[in-house]
Amino acid sequence: MDRDLKTIIKPVNAMDLTVVAGAAVVVGEIIDTLGYQGIAFVPRIDNYLDGLFTPLVEDGDNAALADAAAVSDTFLIGTEAMCGAYLSDYGISSIGYVGKKRYVRLTLIATLDPTGDVSADAILGYALHEPTPEV
Repeated sequence: MDRDLKTIIKPVNAMDLTVVAGAAVVVGEIIDTLGYQGIAFVPRIDNYLDGLFTPLVEDGDNAALADAAAVSDTFLIGTEAMCGAYLSDYGISSIGYVGKKRYVRLTLIATLDPTGDVSADAILGYALHEPTPEV
């Protein structure tokens, strides 16, 4: 292998580890995409027993996401439903965002009597200035 991926991406925390036991809405961190042209969210479930975890991707131009709106499937690589199904089956999944808003956030909506430990990372990519800062 002769290609370096580390210097062109920046991993960031998108959602702190949260224990879910019952219906819940777990809201992730607001990610500032300034300086990057792409982002993918990588949610995961550990100690999964049952239920459904469906992702919701929101975006906006306000730093506090006071203008948050659900992202149309047009601006997602993969669908939220597909990401949720894969997440439930394999414990890890991903969904990409190609919208034009500066701030994005991943939320996991837990239904059908779910149990599991959820968390997520975000991978920022296509940096405008490479190499990316050390993480």
